[in-house]
Amino acid sequence: MRLSIALLMVLVSSCSAPRAAFVDRITIEGMVSVRGNEPFTAVMLESEGHNLYVLRLEPADRAALLTPQRYRVTGILSVDEWNGVRLAFLDVERLAPAG
Repeated sequence: MRLSIALLMVLVSSCSAPRAAFVDRITIEGMVSVRGNEPFTAVMLESEGHNLYVLRLEPADRAALLTPQRYRVTGILSVDEWNGVRLAFLDVERLAPAG
């Protein structure tokens, strides 16, 4: 019984923690390209380890991209679905050509 109460207290306290405490912010370098067919395209970064990240960009940032090209991207990591496949997504905070 004491274990159940302790476990419940841990769960309740972790649920009330600020969301920012659980944010996964990463910086990664790789080749950025546009994939898919119109109107269902996505800007993706492929790392040297062949991991794919769908980049969520502001429209102006997307329009300014030169692809394919190597970029260094910092953003908040999440998992979502694109074309029926679960992939890593990055809400882009910073984007700069690698080099």
